[in-house]
Amino acid sequence: MAYKTKSREKLLEYFETVDDKPFSVGDIQEYLKKQNVDINVVTIYRNLDRMVQDGQLMQHKSSDSKAVMYSLTKEHDCHNHLHLKCKSCGRMIHLECDLMDTIREHLMEEHGFSLECEGSIIMGLCADCRTKLIPV
Repeated sequence: MAYKTKSREKLLEYFETVDDKPFSVGDIQEYLKKQNVDINVVTIYRNLDRMVQDGQLMQHKSSDSKAVMYSLTKEHDCHNHLHLKCKSCGRMIHLECDLMDTIREHLMEEHGFSLECEGSIIMGLCADCRTKLIPV
């Protein structure tokens, strides 16, 4: 159970602004600075780690494990599906459809591979950005 601290309240305020876009600790610090709120970076990391453990946030690491991004899990069970991230606007789309079952079955039957979706991201362009970049 999380304590209701001022730091946690400010983090929750920030999360209301991000919608389905992934964010970094730097993004949080920038937001807090604009709000004239001083929260130690260690406190931010501690809260984020706790929220990842509680399933409120998903942690995404780049392939070189240097960049760490977070996203809200909301009502989603992010451990059981892939994520689509728009390279243009940063929107995160949860791939929660029957296709996931097909992908899992194919990977297991054809490749003997068990899919673990935690932190998974497929990069591309969302419908809105694709329309803006490639006019019809």
